[in-house]
Order: sequence, then structure tokens, then C-alpha cells
Amino acid sequence: MKRRSRILTSLVLLTIVWVFPTYAVTHIVNVFPKLSLKTQQIHTQKRIEKSLWSMKNPQLLTAVEGQIRKTVSAQELKLLNAVKKVYVLSNFSPLWLDKKMEQTFLEDYAVFAVSGISRNATRILNKITHSAIGSMERDIFLTDAFLDYFYYNKNLKNNINTWLYQSNTYNTKAVSDQELLMWVEAVKSDYGDKFIAKYIPSENNVYTETVKKVLTGSADNISLAKLALNAQRLRVIPNFNNGLYVNIPSYQLYYYKNGQLALHSVVVVGRKKRQTPILFSKLSDVVVNPPWTIPPTILEEDVIPKYSKDPNYGAKKGFQVLDYRGNTIAPESIDWAQYKGEAAKNFPYMIRQKPGKRAALGRYKFNMPSAEAIFLHDTPYKGVFSRKKRALSSGCIRVKKAAALSQILLSEAGWSVAKQKATYNSEQTTFVKIRSDNPVYLYYVTAWVENGQVHTLPDVYRLDPAFSSNNVDWSVFNKSF
Repeated sequence: MKRRSRILTSLVLLTIVWVFPTYAVTHIVNVFPKLSLKTQQIHTQKRIEKSLWSMKNPQLLTAVEGQIRKTVSAQELKLLNAVKKVYVLSNFSPLWLDKKMEQTFLEDYAVFAVSGISRNATRILNKITHSAIGSMERDIFLTDAFLDYFYYNKNLKNNINTWLYQSNTYNTKAVSDQELLMWVEAVKSDYGDKFIAKYIPSENNVYTETVKKVLTGSADNISLAKLALNAQRLRVIPNFNNGLYVNIPSYQLYYYKNGQLALHSVVVVGRKKRQTPILFSKLSDVVVNPPWTIPPTILEEDVIPKYSKDPNYGAKKGFQVLDYRGNTIAPESIDWAQYKGEAAKNFPYMIRQKPGKRAALGRYKFNMPSAEAIFLHDTPYKGVFSRKKRALSSGCIRVKKAAALSQILLSEAGWSVAKQKATYNSEQTTFVKIRSDNPVYLYYVTAWVENGQVHTLPDVYRLDPAFSSNNVDWSVFNKSF
């Protein structure tokens, strides 16, 4: 147990140093200014061990719970046990004395609350804003709200597809004792504001503008709730400075380099039954003259039924039937009828389309790591880009300006224009690793604010919930700091 305690203590100390290096240095040095750095670290480690012990001490927890219950109704708190531990560390002294920290938190938390992701968050928000400024009651409600917000932000990136796109999937929990201690130490050392600010994507201007619009309260409650939820979908994007960005319901791709728009193209995304997933990845390579290995869903639902009706179907499309050693199999030698319906899942071969002008992937493919085998690609069927509604593919993204995107990326990889043309004309499949860092953001936002204008899009995948009134008293909220 002692060894485990030392490990946990070291983790707390390392986390504090990593997250707040300036705080760690000044705090450790100033607590014991006449001692050597090593001795100071030993003293600090002992202090952390004592703090972690106190957070589990039944007598201390019971005493603090009694003080909390005298101040507020414990049933109104979401995270009573964690709140108790925090006030054990503070000796039941106020934690929210820094008004800048409080304002930074409340402005971001209010948008989170209005989004509807965390149940009863607006009730806690109203408790805060209707409590007397500086009161212990307000302090406790602020702490309870912050711990909800803390857990949400620590775990959001691993839960994007559920919390942000499926109703009633978020259930708040307490963060670890080490993380609670880290926050209280930051507050005690006047770093509470910076602690909160590190969870806010300050370089994402679209997020910032959308949040400001929500905080004005100058729209109907349903519109504010929609903007607030979409702000949460935006907050997981650090900025719009570098990378490829596709907002799925917009059918648009933007490629930014160093804050400058390098390319804009319309795109086709997955249809409702075969949706393009929300994912964040990074481009790995460009494939010039790509073949197409037909993925299982398309193979089972589309291609095998067509072969069953016409064994020569594949020849017209440039398809090859291959075993998993790469040997070519004659289509007429296969009893296609035995692979109808569910039996298609047992099909023992793969089908690949040769590269060329008629190939489904066109002349360019842009790969990225993806559990769903999603990528961007060219297409020979350019007419689809003139349609207004372009949720038409089987999940991958078709790019109208694929040739222009390829030229930019290959040039960044050091390829001359002459080399690009020669490779293209050869019709030989060529893989080119991308040297530069190119993140890819496939996201889904249906309402946002940009350059002062509110923008909305149709909810093509029906991922938005039925928004309800949030009942936030904005006139009181904006006077509560």
C-alpha cells in the first residue's frame, strides 16, 4: 500500500508540474524557500500524501458533510462525495474568491448547461446565479457544477459520438482524488483561472463566437439550445488553422495551411443508411491511380446480388475476383446464388476494381487511419457535385477538386509537377507518403456563429435531439459576476 501511495503521489506531482510548470516551480520553492530543491520536493510529496489521506478520512468527511448540509440541501448536489473531499482540502473555506476564475468558468459552463448534455445542469446554474455573491452556498454550488464540468472535459474526446450525438448518454462522475487535489492546489495558488482556461479552445474562433451568442440570451430558448449543443461539437476542434475540415451536413471541404485557406471544394458524403462517421484523424498518404477493394457492406448488399443476376457484370466494371493469396478467380466458376442474403457474409473472395478512368475512386485517393475504413477520394462521376443534397455515398467522401488537392499535397511532399503528371499518365498505382502534418476533421455541426452571422444547416442524419426550453434567466445570469 505504501508503494502504491508513493506512486500516486508521484503521479500527482508530475501532473502538476506538467500542466502548470510555473505554478509548480514557484509553489514548491516558495513554500520552503531556504531548503534545497530535493528537500522541498520531499516536503511537497509528504504534503500531497497527507492531502490524499485526508480525502479518505471518515471523521473529516463526516464533519465537512455536516457543514455542507447546514448550508445547502445535499440532495441538490450532483457530486456530494467529491464536493466533500474538496472542502476537506480547503478546511471548508471558500474556493471561488477569484472572480476572474468564477467568470471564466460560469460563461463556459452556462453554454454546457444550456446544451442539455448534462441533466439538471441548468438547475444548478440557476442556483448559482440566484445565490448571494460571495456566500458559502454559492461556493458549494459552484464547486458541484465545476466537478461536473471537470469530468466532462477530461473525458469528452473519448465519448464524442455518444455524448454529443445521442440523447441522455452523459452521466457525470467524480474525477480521481489526484485530479481533485490538483485543482484545489491550483486554486490555492491563484492558478484556478488557468486551470479552467486550458479546457476552453481559445484558438477556435467559431466556437468563441457561438458561445458569445448563446451568452447574450438574445434568441428563443430552442435556438439557444441548438447553438449551445453545436458549440460543444465545435469545442473538440482545437482551431481552424491547419488541416482538412469537412462539416458533414454542409457538403464542403476546407483545407487550411498556417491559417490560410489553401483549397475549398464541394464534396459528397455518406447517405443516411451509410453515414460518414464523425472522426478525427491525420492524412497518411496519397494514392495516385488507386485500385478499389470493395468493402464488405457494398460487396454483400450491392455487388454480389448483381453478379448473381449477371456473371459478366464485373467485366463491364473492370472488377477482378481474387482469393486471399491474390490469385484471379473466374466469376463463372462461382455459384453466386449460394451467397444471397445473409450468406453473402461467407463469401470467400475479395473483389477489386482496376485503376483507370472508370474506377470508382477516380484517379486519387487520400488515406488516413480509420477504424471504419473511411477515406477521401476522386470520382469519375462529376455530375453528382451539382446536386444540392449530396448525402449519396457509402460513407467515404468524394472530393470534386481531388486533382487540385492531390497537387497541393504532392507538392508539399516534394514532388514536381512533371513527376505528378508522369505518374498520373502511367496509370500505375503509386503510394506517396505525406510528410507534413495534416489533421483531418470530419465533424457534424448544424448551427454556429461566424463573422457575426448565425448559420444553420439541415440535420441530414437526424442527429440533433428534440431541443427543449432551458429556463435560464439570462438577465440574472449576466449580472451575477
